[in-house]
Amino acid sequence: MTKQGDRWSKLRPELDRMQGHGQPVTTLNRHIGNTIEHVGADYVVVRSEEGRQKPRLILAQDINAMPYKGNSRIVLALQALADSLP
Repeated sequence: MTKQGDRWSKLRPELDRMQGHGQPVTTLNRHIGNTIEHVGADYVVVRSEEGRQKPRLILAQDINAMPYKGNSRIVLALQALADSLP
Protein backbone atom coordinates (compact mmCIF):
# COMPACT_ATOMS: atom_id res chain seq x y z
CA MET A 1 0.00 0.00 0.00
CA THR A 2 1.32 3.45 -0.87
CA LYS A 3 1.62 6.44 1.45
CA GLN A 4 -1.54 7.82 -0.21
CA GLY A 5 -3.62 4.81 0.78
CA ASP A 6 -2.32 4.98 4.32
CA ARG A 7 -3.79 8.44 4.96
CA TRP A 8 -7.42 7.35 5.29
CA SER A 9 -6.62 4.16 7.21
CA LYS A 10 -4.61 6.22 9.74
CA LEU A 11 -7.12 9.06 9.86
CA ARG A 12 -10.38 7.14 10.31
CA PRO A 13 -9.77 5.92 13.89
CA GLU A 14 -8.61 9.41 14.87
CA LEU A 15 -11.80 10.94 13.41
CA ASP A 16 -13.89 8.39 15.35
CA ARG A 17 -12.06 9.40 18.54
CA MET A 18 -12.46 13.10 17.82
CA GLN A 19 -16.17 12.67 17.08
CA GLY A 20 -16.67 10.80 20.36
CA HIS A 21 -14.98 13.60 22.31
CA GLY A 22 -16.77 16.38 20.39
CA GLN A 23 -13.49 17.76 19.02
CA PRO A 24 -13.73 19.66 15.73
CA VAL A 25 -11.30 19.47 12.83
CA THR A 26 -9.79 22.93 12.40
CA THR A 27 -8.77 24.42 9.06
CA LEU A 28 -5.11 25.33 8.76
CA ASN A 29 -5.12 29.05 7.91
CA ARG A 30 -8.39 30.45 9.18
CA HIS A 31 -8.68 28.06 12.17
CA ILE A 32 -12.38 27.44 11.59
CA GLY A 33 -13.78 24.44 13.45
CA ASN A 34 -15.65 21.74 11.56
CA THR A 35 -17.87 19.45 13.61
CA ILE A 36 -17.56 15.77 12.67
CA GLU A 37 -21.12 14.53 12.13
CA HIS A 38 -20.45 11.01 10.81
CA VAL A 39 -17.48 8.82 9.94
CA GLY A 40 -18.19 6.12 7.37
CA ALA A 41 -16.08 3.38 5.83
CA ASP A 42 -14.74 5.66 3.10
CA TYR A 43 -16.06 9.14 3.92
CA VAL A 44 -16.55 11.71 6.66
CA VAL A 45 -19.36 14.25 7.01
CA VAL A 46 -18.42 17.59 8.58
CA ARG A 47 -20.27 20.84 9.22
CA SER A 48 -18.49 24.17 9.49
CA GLU A 49 -19.00 26.07 12.72
CA GLU A 50 -18.88 29.29 10.70
CA GLY A 51 -20.39 30.26 7.36
CA ARG A 52 -21.55 27.24 5.38
CA GLN A 53 -24.44 25.55 7.17
CA LYS A 54 -24.81 22.52 4.91
CA PRO A 55 -22.91 19.39 5.92
CA ARG A 56 -20.05 18.43 3.60
CA LEU A 57 -19.23 14.93 2.46
CA ILE A 58 -15.47 14.37 2.21
CA LEU A 59 -14.44 11.17 0.44
CA ALA A 60 -11.45 9.04 1.39
CA GLN A 61 -10.18 9.34 -2.19
CA ASP A 62 -9.93 13.13 -1.74
CA ILE A 63 -7.98 12.69 1.49
CA ASN A 64 -5.71 10.12 -0.18
CA ALA A 65 -5.15 12.29 -3.28
CA MET A 66 -1.51 13.25 -3.76
CA PRO A 67 -1.38 16.10 -4.54
CA TYR A 68 -4.91 17.30 -3.86
CA LYS A 69 -6.06 19.44 -6.80
CA GLY A 70 -9.09 21.05 -5.16
CA ASN A 71 -9.36 24.15 -3.04
CA SER A 72 -11.23 22.77 -0.05
CA ARG A 73 -9.58 23.95 3.15
CA ILE A 74 -11.12 21.13 5.20
CA VAL A 75 -9.66 18.46 2.89
CA LEU A 76 -6.23 20.06 3.25
CA ALA A 77 -6.68 20.12 7.04
CA LEU A 78 -7.68 16.43 7.09
CA GLN A 79 -4.64 15.56 4.94
CA ALA A 80 -2.36 17.46 7.32
CA LEU A 81 -3.92 15.72 10.32
CA ALA A 82 -3.41 12.31 8.69
CA ASP A 83 0.20 13.15 7.85
CA SER A 84 0.88 14.20 11.44
CA LEU A 85 -0.30 10.87 12.90
CA PRO A 86 2.30 8.21 13.71
